[in-house]
Order: sequence, then C-alpha cells, then structure tokens
Amino acid sequence: MSSPTPRTPLAPATPVNFKPNTATPNPIAASGNGAPVGSPSAYRAIPIPNRQPRHSRSNVFASPLSTINASSLSAFVGSFQRAQSFRSLEPRVRAARSYFQDEEELIDPQTLAPSQLGRKISTIFAQANKPNFDISTTFDEAAVDDTSFLDQSYADYNVSRETSLVSSRQPSMVGSQSLARIVTNDAESIFLRRVESRTGVKLTMVVPRSTVAQTVFNSINVLIGVGLLALSTAMTHSGWLWGCILLIYSASITFWTANLLSRCMDTDPTLCTYADLGYKAYGPKARLYISILFSVELLGVGVSLIVLFADSLNALFPQITTIQFKLIGFCILTPLSFLSLRVLSGISLLGIISTVSLVILITTIGLAKTSAPGSLIDPAPTYTMPPSLMDLCLSYGIILGPFGSHSLFPALKSDLATPQDFKKCLKVTYSVGFIADSTMAIIGFAMFGAHVMNEITKSVIITPGYPQIVYVLTSCFVSMVPIAKIPINALPIINIIEYMFELSPQQLESRKITFPQKIVRTLIKVFVNGMFVLCAILYPEFDKIIGLSGASLCTLICIALPCGFYIQLCHPKNVWFYYAVIVASLILGSVSTYAAIVA
Repeated sequence: MSSPTPRTPLAPATPVNFKPNTATPNPIAASGNGAPVGSPSAYRAIPIPNRQPRHSRSNVFASPLSTINASSLSAFVGSFQRAQSFRSLEPRVRAARSYFQDEEELIDPQTLAPSQLGRKISTIFAQANKPNFDISTTFDEAAVDDTSFLDQSYADYNVSRETSLVSSRQPSMVGSQSLARIVTNDAESIFLRRVESRTGVKLTMVVPRSTVAQTVFNSINVLIGVGLLALSTAMTHSGWLWGCILLIYSASITFWTANLLSRCMDTDPTLCTYADLGYKAYGPKARLYISILFSVELLGVGVSLIVLFADSLNALFPQITTIQFKLIGFCILTPLSFLSLRVLSGISLLGIISTVSLVILITTIGLAKTSAPGSLIDPAPTYTMPPSLMDLCLSYGIILGPFGSHSLFPALKSDLATPQDFKKCLKVTYSVGFIADSTMAIIGFAMFGAHVMNEITKSVIITPGYPQIVYVLTSCFVSMVPIAKIPINALPIINIIEYMFELSPQQLESRKITFPQKIVRTLIKVFVNGMFVLCAILYPEFDKIIGLSGASLCTLICIALPCGFYIQLCHPKNVWFYYAVIVASLILGSVSTYAAIVA
C-alpha cells in the first residue's frame, strides 16, 4: 500500500497580517484617512517581506494564536460544542462544499462554528467590516499533504475579542450581543483565512481552533457509544477465538480507513465533512446518498438507545412493560428536543461519562463477586468456537458497529489547528476505544457466559448477589445515556425536516415566525422522537439493531466509501488492493446484514 507521490508545493505568496493600529502614528498608519484607533478604517495591511515557507501547519498559528488559552475551560467547551454541531445532515446536496456559500464559510452566529445552516462570514461580521484580502495566494490541490498544504500562504484576519473593540467594529452586526459574549468568553481572537484553489476560486473561512487534546476527547466521545454494551452478546455468537479475531480486525481496518479519510482531506483544505469528500470524489449524487446513509444511521442510533432505556429499566421494574417504558422515554426525551445545541452539548457529556462509568463499574463488580454468575473470580462456562456459521456472521456486524465514527472524523480534523497531528489523535482514540470495547466484550462473556442478555447491563441488573447500590448505579447510568444522546442525535433530522419546510431558524430570521409555523415546528420534533419509539417497538432486540447497523451502515461508511474516496482523490499505485478491500467488505457486510435480519 503506497501513498500517492505529492507534487512539489508552489512557492508561498507574500502574506498580509491584519493588525489594529494602536501605536503612535507611523508612516503606515498615517497613509490612511486619520481614522481613530479601533475604528474599521484604522486597520492597515502590513506587508511582511521575505517570509520563509512554513514547515508545518502548526506554525501558521504560532504567532497569532499564542494569545489564545486553548487549554482553558471555555476553549474546551467551545471545541466540544463545535464537534457536536458537526453531527448534521446535508441540506444543499448540490453544493460543492457543505459549509460554503458564495465563496464564504457559513458559521453559526452563536458558536462561530462552521454550520451548514449558518450565515456567511460577511453577514456575521457585517459587510462593511469584511476583511479585504487583496493579496494573491495560490493553492495546488495535488501538492498537499499534512505538512505542506499550509505552506501555501493565507491571509489571516484578526478580530480582537476585546469587548470594546468588538462593539466599535461591529455596530450593525446581526446578533452582535451573542457574538460579543462568545468573543469575550471563549478565546481572545478569531482568525479568518482566504484560500485560492488551482481553479481560481477564492474561499474565506475561519481558521480551525481545536487542540490535539480537545480533538482526542471529541473523537473518543463519538467512538465510544452504547454499541459496546452488546459486545458481550457478540462473543456468545462468535466464541473466544473468532470474537478476539473480529475485535482486532474491526479496530485495525477502521483505524486504517480513518487514516485514508485523513489523507483525502489533505487534498483540499476547504473540505470540511464526509459529504464534501463524497462530492469531490463522485459528484452531487454522492452527497445525496451519503445524507441518506447518515439519516438511517442516526435513526438506528436513536432506536437502539430507546431499546436500551426500556430494557434496562424493565429489568429493574418488571411490573412495567418495555413498551410502557418506551412511551415514558418518549415523554421525557421530546421536551429536550426544544433545547438549543449549546445546552444539548452540555447534556451530551453525561453520555460519555455514563458509558465509561458502566465499563468501570462492571469490571469492579466482576472482580469483587466471588461466585458465579456475574463473577470474574469464578467465571461462567464459555466456549472457543461459534455455535454456528449464522452466529458468526451475526457477530461480525455487532463487533464492527462500535468502531464506526467515520462520519464525523473529517469534520473533527477540519477543526484541528494542527492537522498533521490528526493521526496521533486517531492512535490515542482507537487505543482507548479498543481497550474499552475489548474490556466490555471479554469481561461480560467471562462473567455470564452464554446466558448474557442482549445488553450486559440487563444481565447485571437481574443477577442477584451484588450490593444494592450496584443496581441503582447501573440503572442510573443506563438511563442517562439515552437522555444525553437521543436529543442531540435527533437534532440533525429535525433540522433537515425544518429546512425542507422552510422553517429553520436561519430561514425565519428575516421574518416574524407565525403561530402555525410554531405548531409545525413542534409537530416535527414530536414526529422525530415518535419515529424512534415506533421503530423501537417494532424492532426491539438491541444486539440485532447494533448488528444490522454495523453490518450495513458501518461497512459502507467506514470501509467501502473511504477506500473509494482514496482511489478517486489520491490515486494510489496499487488500486487493485483497495478495490479488493471494497469487494471483500461488501460481501462480509451483506452476509452479516442477512444474518441480523433473519436470526
């Protein structure tokens, strides 16, 4: 497997650094109209002669971003909120780039994060104060790799986050108060850059701000999900030998394809999402098909969470049926859909906290209990080989599913300030994810053997002999995961339906929303959550939902399509190998999908 040979990068153009003129008048400042310091006209372009090419992307931020306290809590929260906003569907399937319109990046005025339903940069910062990029920069798409693509010079535009300067520079800006709040609290500066492609298209975009630590946390948050609760059941279908082989295979191949996506992103710095890669590789139809895949994936996640919520609480309170618990879940979760992304991002933190807490709790009680069932000291009877070929095929999808987060990896890389470090982020992310998933698979199979339930948490709840606090904590953690995850997973579906009915906040901001429109928006939220519950009632088996999602969606999104993108965008020499991987993965995925449906 060889990577494509990059062309020699073009020589960097002379950059311009935009700074406020706060010093004593000098020849550069005096050349203007004598505007007072802090006003828009007091900003002057200061040429930097003989600037040497930068050797890594991180250096582009060395000077201006040194003032940003990226490790601060506010910056960390901002990075997490941006990561949650990337979980979205594509409203403009024919757009060449998800986050761009009229050669400007679309950003959310509340979080200043890229948003497909956001507003243009010139609108946020007011057209009168739009930075004037009057330099010529060139970007050779074929010459880009992790260490070279920012050697092509960009213009950085510093919008000071000092409150007084914000108010003086943006008096007519729409939503200026919320921007001032973000500007004041999250960091000290925002930087814009202009990229000119080889075809002559110039795009203005926000410079990414997330650090390696923030990106690792965001990646772990999307990788470690409720799918790991079904891995013990997968081991009962596969046995020790094939179960461990499939765990290693799933982690290895998804890590490899995640790196392929990263290399594809390096071919063009304006690519921000998975769908952008699809558009560039295969055209606008690919963006539409990918949006459909993501919609089904979000639906599957929502359904599995409802099933998890109902099954676990039914085990603790058997007098209430699972259907009744699903309806209770609908009543609890629907009101949360009316909260903003900023609030839902904070709530979603409970999901990763609860999931990791479950892994630690189940490991601890397994070591503490001295007699079977539910003990690691006295393990349950297990077996090495799968009971049948159909069981082995079913286990493939269940094990592959928890390792699939590729739909968000491109967006997370696009928000990383030092993208050459993204491979390092992936290594840490997959190390943590593999340890968590393998631990849950192995200890669950060892503790309960062939009698483990569809979710290991249900087995814990119905097994006697643990301290009473264990049952309470297990139920609380399991209940918190759907509450934390479902509203933020439902949000992209709600947003796309509102967009189809021209009821999104961005479409309504120029006119007053009417009472019937409010009713329709409310019904959309109720409909999406009701759809989750209805599907959970019709397809109530948690492990098979995970298996079906892993076998079909994860095979396509995490293995086949990344290889296809890499073939189209990076033109590797050994193309036959990538086609072989695509064909093999599709065969395995199809067989496992069949097993998940008929088993």
